[in-house]
Amino acid sequence: MLKDKLQADLKTAMLARDTEVVEVLKGLKSAILYAEVEQGKREEGLNDAEILTVFKKEAKKRNDSVEIYRKGGNDTQADKELSEKAVID
Repeated sequence: MLKDKLQADLKTAMLARDTEVVEVLKGLKSAILYAEVEQGKREEGLNDAEILTVFKKEAKKRNDSVEIYRKGGNDTQADKELSEKAVID
């Protein structure tokens, strides 16, 4: 199940002290929890297809942010968003 894989990846990143990946994975866990509550599925959780939808939504947010930051001339933040999207992908 994707949720279990996400948890395992988070644990691995924490042990490796990879703060960037930890931050992104915690954000994904939060987005999944939010979607579960929103859909009334907190007890049974989301299935893999629903979790993939959450991942795609989060990746799209990063893409949109990159465009906004590039237009604003903030390439550093745009690069950060791109690296976060790479982790999600």
